[in-house]
Amino acid sequence: RRGGGRGGLFKQAQGVMREVQRNGLPVSPALLTYFIQVARMDGSAKAVGCAWREFVGADAALKNKFVYSAMMTALLHAGQKHTAASLLGMARDQGLEPNSYLYNGAMQAAGDPGLILELHRQMQADGVAEDGVTRKYVKLASKGLRPPSSRIRRRNSAQARDKLNPPSSASPPEGAERERDRRDSSPPRPGSF
Repeated sequence: RRGGGRGGLFKQAQGVMREVQRNGLPVSPALLTYFIQVARMDGSAKAVGCAWREFVGADAALKNKFVYSAMMTALLHAGQKHTAASLLGMARDQGLEPNSYLYNGAMQAAGDPGLILELHRQMQADGVAEDGVTRKYVKLASKGLRPPSSRIRRRNSAQARDKLNPPSSASPPEGAERERDRRDSSPPRPGSF
């Protein structure tokens, strides 16, 4: 049975997780990754916050590179850049060797061109092969530009805001749009779900 839209899919994924846990069945890395990816597709802070709680509460043995990568991507899509950036260190602390997906996510979360170049040097020192995304981020950073994550979040935020608040005939006060864009693009506090 399919749910209505992405919210319905997330509710189904929540139901699956509850059933697995209620029946004492083991949660697999694949199930945890699926749950996190569905939360990312849902895009709401509530869904990503729920996925974060599942991630944090999961046994370390379940958190492989795919789970970390999925969680990092979900956090980035929810605008939680600081928390997403911390996952590279968490994966290392757990004994995982980062791959290009984790480094790319960390570069996207870092946003600062200098940090991106530093992560690239670290990636090379670790012997992790570059991919097209890595080369794109390094090329942008070497020109002093940021990766596209902030633009993606701002566009998604604007679309969500437009759905919640349809345009009225009255125009916004002078400077309100700039203030809203500044507020939407400012990095959120870690764990502020």
